[in-house]
Amino acid sequence: MLIRILIPLLLFFVSCQTKNEEVYLSKSSMAAIIAEVELVQAVYKLQQLNSPIDVISITDEIYKRNNTTKEDFNRSLRHYSQSPKDIDEIYSEVIEILVKKQVGFTR
Repeated sequence: MLIRILIPLLLFFVSCQTKNEEVYLSKSSMAAIIAEVELVQAVYKLQQLNSPIDVISITDEIYKRNNTTKEDFNRSLRHYSQSPKDIDEIYSEVIEILVKKQVGFTR
């Protein structure tokens, strides 16, 4: 008799639990986006006096091209910032990406 009551009760509580796991961008996606945004900001700083570019629109386009949003990116950045190891790995990859692009420009 007790089992007849406990099993439905257990199933009820298990089915009512919502999964509150957030999905974050991968570290490599974060690195790619950060590298692109850094390049846009560098161009903005260099071109500021001549012909200002719309950094916000370009950054939004970067998010769109990477199938994400500013909100998802910022949430992922907050998540990875909680771990010095994770954020260090991301920025190490950002540096690698930027160095490769720099080598491509100098050839």
